[in-house]
Amino acid sequence: MNNGSGNRRTGFVRAAVVCVGMVAVCGVAQAQSARKTVNGKVEDAADHPLNGAVVYLQDTHTMDVRSYITEADGVYRFGGIAGDDDYKLWAELQGKKSGAKTISSYDPKKSLLINLHIAMAK
Repeated sequence: MNNGSGNRRTGFVRAAVVCVGMVAVCGVAQAQSARKTVNGKVEDAADHPLNGAVVYLQDTHTMDVRSYITEADGVYRFGGIAGDDDYKLWAELQGKKSGAKTISSYDPKKSLLINLHIAMAK
């Protein structure tokens, strides 16, 4: 004789699977929404763009470094960086460095515009 407990058990298991699935999807969506983009220009003291500057983005926890080489417009871009990590950003060209900038995990902005300046000899 079937008293319906099998159906209740199946219903409970289905509900549990749906809840776990929803938590997983929400976790992925939250992780993706926590991503940031950092972009800007590398310029000399007179605000002229610098071609061939190497821009470094260092995760201050893992010490991993990403780099980007600018073209004639001096523009750089790092996309998809973790919003819950802190970073150090700087540029180098011909043995000269820009000042280092800090990107804080506490900054709520999803897109950061940071221009870097290198004092080049004339």
